[in-house]
Amino acid sequence: FKVPSANVSGSGNTVDVMEFEELWPSCSYVFDGGRIQGGAKGSTVIDLSQKGRFRIIRDGEVYDTVVRILEGKYGLVRLT
Repeated sequence: FKVPSANVSGSGNTVDVMEFEELWPSCSYVFDGGRIQGGAKGSTVIDLSQKGRFRIIRDGEVYDTVVRILEGKYGLVRLT
C-alpha cells in the first residue's frame, strides 16, 4: 500500500503534519518540517524507497528547499 499524497483523496491540501495524522499508520516515515507558510500548494511528496536516491511524486510549496536539502545536505541523487 502506497500513500501518494499527504492528504485523503478529495480533501484539501495539508500544510501541517497533524492534518494527515490518520494516514501515519500507512507511512514508513513521517517527517515534520513544520507548518508550511502560505501553504496553498500543500505538501511536497517524495519517494525515498531507493537507497541514495529520491523521486519527487508531487511538487509542493517547499519543492525547491526539499530538493536543495536532499541533494546538498544528504547527497541524494534525483531520479526522473
